[in-house]
Amino acid sequence: MTRRQETIEVITCDLCGRDADEELTVTLGWDDDHWRVDLCQADYNRVAGQFDKWVANAELAPARKSHTRRRKATASNGTDDWTYLESLGFKRHRGRKSAAELDALANR
Repeated sequence: MTRRQETIEVITCDLCGRDADEELTVTLGWDDDHWRVDLCQADYNRVAGQFDKWVANAELAPARKSHTRRRKATASNGTDDWTYLESLGFKRHRGRKSAAELDALANR
């Protein structure tokens, strides 16, 4: 005789407690906070209907900019860039410029 232990995971609706459908998990957000909510079909329909009322007269917001610093691309001649970088002691190479090389170009 062998023993076997099984774990059964049951997803329940976060609003009413009934069995939830894994495909009806939605993400709700307010400012920078986001929550994942598991819903049954009835509560999904109710939340979706309410959401439709909230955004009926709203406009789609642009995607938030990440907190990473982005560099503006400059239209310049690559040969001129390398001439300048070599004058600062950088070695010419193929591929993307390093962060230090981009900083040097941005500060010229």
